[in-house]
Amino acid sequence: MPGGNESQKHTHAKKGLKPYVYRGVFRCPDCGCYITTETQKGHNYLHCTKRTVACDQPFVREERIDEQVRDILKGVSLPPALAAEALDNIKKESIKAAQAGEEAAQNLRDKIVILSSELGQLLDMTLGGKLTQEEYAQSKAQRINEKKEIEMKLAAFARQGTKRFEPLIGFYKAISHVGETLAAENPAENLQILKNIGFELFYRREADFF
Repeated sequence: MPGGNESQKHTHAKKGLKPYVYRGVFRCPDCGCYITTETQKGHNYLHCTKRTVACDQPFVREERIDEQVRDILKGVSLPPALAAEALDNIKKESIKAAQAGEEAAQNLRDKIVILSSELGQLLDMTLGGKLTQEEYAQSKAQRINEKKEIEMKLAAFARQGTKRFEPLIGFYKAISHVGETLAAENPAENLQILKNIGFELFYRREADFF
C-alpha cells in the first residue's frame, strides 16, 4: 500500500539522521525558527532553517559553538568544595523554612479547632434561645468561610513545602560538575549542563552566539 511505503520511508529516514549534538536545540532570535546542522567538507555547520520567513543569520561552525558553550560554563563553574558549602547552607535554610512553615500550619490547625468549637457553641446558643435563626445563620456562615480559607492555606503549605529551594539546589549541583565535564571535553554533556542551569538557547552571529 502507498501509505505503508511512505511510513516505512519516513521511519528509515528518522533512523538515518546523523546524531548532531545541537540538532533541535537552538532557535533563531530573528525569526524563531529552529537551528539545524549540516555537514559540508568535513565540518558541521549550524544555521537557521528559515522555514517561515527570510532570515540573514549566517552559518556557524559547530566547533565555534562548542567553544562558546565551554566559555559560558567556565564563567559559572564552581569548585566542588564551594558548591558543597553552598548546598549545605541551602539545606540549613530549607530546614529553617520547613520548621517555620510547620509552626504556621499548626497555628492554622489550632484556629480550625477553635472555629469548630465555636460552631458547636452557636448551635447550643440557638437551641437555648440566645440567638435567633438569622443570627445563627450569619455567624455560622462567617465561621465556615473562615475555615475554608484556612484549609486552603494549609493545602498551599502542603503543596509548596520546601520546593522553592529545589531550583537553587539543582543549580549548585549542576555547576559543581562543570569542571569535570570541561576536562572531559564532551560537548553533549556540556550542553546538558547548560540546559540544567537555565540558559535560554538562542542562535546568534558567530561573534556573539549567546
